[in-house]
Amino acid sequence: MNQTSSAQSHRTEPSGITPFGVLLKTVGIVIIIAILLLCLTAFVPPLFGFQTATIVSGSMEPEIPVDSYVLASKGSYEELQPGQIIMFDLDGTTVTHRVVSNDPSERSVVTKGDANEREDMHPVSYSQITGIVRFHMPLLGNVLHFMSGLPGKLYALGVLVIGALLAFTGSHMRRRAK
Repeated sequence: MNQTSSAQSHRTEPSGITPFGVLLKTVGIVIIIAILLLCLTAFVPPLFGFQTATIVSGSMEPEIPVDSYVLASKGSYEELQPGQIIMFDLDGTTVTHRVVSNDPSERSVVTKGDANEREDMHPVSYSQITGIVRFHMPLLGNVLHFMSGLPGKLYALGVLVIGALLAFTGSHMRRRAK
């Protein structure tokens, strides 16, 4: 019996993930979480009535730079205060500007882009307002805009697969017992 016990003790058995395996697994999990968060950011807000947009002009810089992601929701437009940022429709184009003044009796606001020298030419009627800006993040709009198209979705899927492969490979890199 001692020979059998001795032979079994010389087998090499896994005894934990290698440091490089831990690194691969961690990087893979971070990639997976990042892609899932981007997808949630792109597709969930509209389900809850939020409007999203990507800023394409510099009229709100430096507060909201070009390529920023903007999230807006409906609100009480009669209570808009100077300084609040709104999104509104101007002949089929979504514009994001700051409220300069609000005239509830006329049901309109005067707006201005932060980088513009003058107020906008025409007051914005409440019916044109699509939302009050609640959140904005630089550069995220460009990424989400890319992900909304087929090439972006395929790219995101590819990166997600790479993350899964890294996590799987890392979790299977085991140390051998001596």
